[in-house]
Amino acid sequence: MQLELYKDQKDQLNKLWYRLQEHQKVLFQAQTGAGKTVMASALIAELVARGERVAFVCDRQELINQSYATFGKDNVSILKAGRAKDFDADKPIQIIMIQTFFARKDKLPDMELSYILIDEVHNNWHTGRINELLRIYSDAKVVGLTATP
Repeated sequence: MQLELYKDQKDQLNKLWYRLQEHQKVLFQAQTGAGKTVMASALIAELVARGERVAFVCDRQELINQSYATFGKDNVSILKAGRAKDFDADKPIQIIMIQTFFARKDKLPDMELSYILIDEVHNNWHTGRINELLRIYSDAKVVGLTATP
């Protein structure tokens, strides 16, 4: 499901695209309520259209649910405890609960991620969980999403 972006959201995404061409890791800051998940959805849709495989990393159940509702169910997999039926490593979009990834990382198939978007990155950047994900997928481009870096 692709939502229509406002002009300022399109402008912010264009700036993000520019930064991603030059940098491996980018911090994407937008105020609370600016529509970061909706903008991430538009970015992910474009990346998938280009053949990329994308992870959207969350740390709370409500963010998993919000992301799944925003991204839609097509081409989307969820890696979260209690949602085994929703996980498919072959799908191009992986919504990942970071705690579940960390607990199961040694048993997971390679998801071949080329982009990793980390929601609420200010909550998790310093944790070993995120560092381990980024170590495993060291070639992936990384976008940290936050209102409060």
